[in-house]
Amino acid sequence: MRLSHATLAAVISPFLRGLRGQGVATSWRYRTLPTVLMTLGTAGLTCLALAYGKAALAKPIAGSEVKISVLQGNIERDRKWDFKYARWILQTYADMTLEASKDHPKLIIWPEAATPQAINLNAQVNAQVRDIAAKAGTHLLIGSTHHEKLSTKASGELKFANSVFLISPDKETKNQKHDKIRLLPFGEYLPMKDKIPWSYIGVPDIGNYIPGKEFTVFDGPSFRFGVAICWESIFPDLIREFVKRGAQVIINSTNEGWFGETAPYQFLAWNVFRAVENRAYVVRCANTGISCFIDPYGRIVDRVKDKEGRDIHIRGVLTSTIIPLESKTFYTRFGDWPVWLGFAVSAGLLLLAFLRKKPEQK
Repeated sequence: MRLSHATLAAVISPFLRGLRGQGVATSWRYRTLPTVLMTLGTAGLTCLALAYGKAALAKPIAGSEVKISVLQGNIERDRKWDFKYARWILQTYADMTLEASKDHPKLIIWPEAATPQAINLNAQVNAQVRDIAAKAGTHLLIGSTHHEKLSTKASGELKFANSVFLISPDKETKNQKHDKIRLLPFGEYLPMKDKIPWSYIGVPDIGNYIPGKEFTVFDGPSFRFGVAICWESIFPDLIREFVKRGAQVIINSTNEGWFGETAPYQFLAWNVFRAVENRAYVVRCANTGISCFIDPYGRIVDRVKDKEGRDIHIRGVLTSTIIPLESKTFYTRFGDWPVWLGFAVSAGLLLLAFLRKKPEQK
């Protein structure tokens, strides 16, 4: 209805202006006719998009179903890195993992930085995690910091990566690992640290992380998946690379307890677009929420909630099914070039309008 009103207004307005100045014939030829064609073209494309969307949503998502469980631990920020809570944190996730294993999922996901210490620095934590996976009888995808190297031999300063590990229930199988590629400014690194004296304006040097370099596609149980850690899900090009390289499912391992009450809903909205862009399931596992399953059409099919319907700052376990897909959408194949083409055409039209000579006033 609104579109038809806008179309009618666009057609009539230049015509009426012509009655006051150039004349009806001149106005129709040079002003109204182009407006009509552009408006009808826009309306036609909009109707075509709506028709395609309706037809696509009517098609069932076909394929073999896979069960996945997500754990929303809701570990408080002030306890997360406190060593005295380390045993309690691991026991919390161990209990939740064994609860989830009753549904016999192929994969159980812990959120970003779930372990209280780096999994490859602390042999005891590593052994405990592998023991949990063995008892659950399924693969675990666990967020953990990961020690990479020494910045200099003299200082011995540790450098870490924000990572996820795929832990097999078979203790002899080597862990698979992926490091976060796009770090969070002022949280994991300081931009232009060597050129800007941030300390002079009270900005602490809290970033001691290094970015990952590989778009790791995990060979999981029965399917392949890529992992976006924390805010990486807001970057369409990054998620696209995982799918281009063979990922059938996207997992967002995150901890958004640092960002307040509204941020989890904003991050959730971005993940909806990532699912639609690549026609793939997106599974979110968040420390404080929102942990959920998003289908390839952008529909949130299930989420962790308590009895009152709250989905953030609660603890919960959720098991649901996904369908790994091999589909490659237009965006997956070609990326952002249509957007840049649109910018170029718009810039060209603006330039032509600027250079066009105005009609002489009589």
